[in-house]
Amino acid sequence: MRKKINSNEKEILDLLRNDSNTLRGLLCFHLIHEDEIDNKLIIQTKEHWDNFHRHFLSKNPVDESNFYCESQKYFTNIYFHPNVEISLRRLEGGIEKFAETIVYNLTQLNDNFSKYHNPSDRIKTLRMFSSISGVNASPEGNASKKPLLTFEFIDDNSYPISICCEPHLKLGDDDLPGDTHFYYNRIYFHEGKPNVEGGRILVAHIGKHL
Repeated sequence: MRKKINSNEKEILDLLRNDSNTLRGLLCFHLIHEDEIDNKLIIQTKEHWDNFHRHFLSKNPVDESNFYCESQKYFTNIYFHPNVEISLRRLEGGIEKFAETIVYNLTQLNDNFSKYHNPSDRIKTLRMFSSISGVNASPEGNASKKPLLTFEFIDDNSYPISICCEPHLKLGDDDLPGDTHFYYNRIYFHEGKPNVEGGRILVAHIGKHL
């Protein structure tokens, strides 16, 4: 049976439904059946909480440092190398133009990549991930770039380990409708190693094509 909505709650729902200029969310402990409200604004589970904050980050990145710090909180299947904050500052077009695109790609990487990951066939994994998740993932075709794509991480025994983060997500289009400029931005990552950062996906660079 559908819950009767009292006047106070109705006012809140109307605010969420009609005020597109301010980003608000509704934290609730019962089901809300409102088709006209963006489901990213309704928070009932931990997953909803993460999705709301991702949505907020995509609309209000603030700056590169904030984007880097907030990403670590709400993409928990990913470890972000410290270089990510540096590379974001060199993002072609700037974080304001690419926040939504980056959040979408990180969401797919965080939530869905493991479903298609075949450790014995990287190329097949990337192709399947691209076709199903709506991203553009590919391996690096230039072997001479390996040193440039190799980053130092710390393993579970506190020893440094060098890992080549060759796979990447291409970020060619920004968030602005009508902008026909093609951008050469990338998210470079590694599928993860069991003994490094809890086996999480390793993201080493979000910025200009290396």
